[in-house]
Amino acid sequence: MLMLNQIIITGTPVPPDVAQRVRMWCTANLFFVDSTWLHPDGGIGYIDSVNRKQSHDQYLVQLKNLAVEFPIFDLGVSYMSGPPKSYNMPEVSWSVRDGKVKPDIAVHVGHPAPKRWKP
Repeated sequence: MLMLNQIIITGTPVPPDVAQRVRMWCTANLFFVDSTWLHPDGGIGYIDSVNRKQSHDQYLVQLKNLAVEFPIFDLGVSYMSGPPKSYNMPEVSWSVRDGKVKPDIAVHVGHPAPKRWKP
C-alpha cells in the first residue's frame, strides 16, 4: 500500500537565476520533493504529498544539504501526518535559514501562503 503524506513548504522568494540553479540542484540530488516547490520566477510554495519512504532524519539530511548549498533561503518545511485534504497535523517542522536547519513550530509565519504550481 502506497502511503502518502503532505509536505508544506513556504518561504521568501528568491531571484529567478537562483531559482533555476536550485531547481537543477534538486533534480540532480533527488531532493524529496520535485522542483515544483520553487517556481521559475523564484516564488516558493508547495502543498502536496510525498511517498512516505524516508524517515524524518533522511528528510533533515536533504534539507541540511540544501541549506548549505543555498544559504540564501528562508524556508519553512512541515511534514504532515497524512495526505492533503485529510485531517492531519504536523509531525515535524523545520526552518531553513542562513545555511542552517532547525526545528521550529512557527516555520510558516511571515511567508506567502503555499500554492500549487504545475509545470
